[in-house]
Amino acid sequence: MARFDEARGWTGPGLHSCAHWLSWKCGLSQHTGREYVRVAKALTTLPNMRAAFEEGRLSYSKVRSLTRVATPLNDQQMVRLGTSAPAGQIDRLVAGLRKATKDDQGKPKLDRFETRWHWDPDTGDFVFRGRLAAQDGAAPTAQHRSGTGRDG
Repeated sequence: MARFDEARGWTGPGLHSCAHWLSWKCGLSQHTGREYVRVAKALTTLPNMRAAFEEGRLSYSKVRSLTRVATPLNDQQMVRLGTSAPAGQIDRLVAGLRKATKDDQGKPKLDRFETRWHWDPDTGDFVFRGRLAAQDGAAPTAQHRSGTGRDG
């Protein structure tokens, strides 16, 4: 799909994009067509995720979500996350990561923002560690107000 779009194999009278072509030829909505093209292009820079998708270890639903936050630097980490969590949890995590790391135009908020996470095999807990700007870290949360969160 990415190569087809790059080669402009979709061009023709009245066609404006690969998504438009997919809508016409495959009966998809243009939104769905844009998502197919976005995911295909993202996978060209994510070799681990592409392999996991090709091998059937990651569903399209998971790949669609993960490619919103995956980079060549965190590709392997995203695959680990995708293979160990249900799609619904991945959707929620990705939404939170996007909100924390991207502005309204989808550009990174902080150059120094970093996150690390893993599943604890002993407890099954999702362990998350990250760095935020001071003003974001100081914002009160429901957990901290209720006294159920931990400092540090």
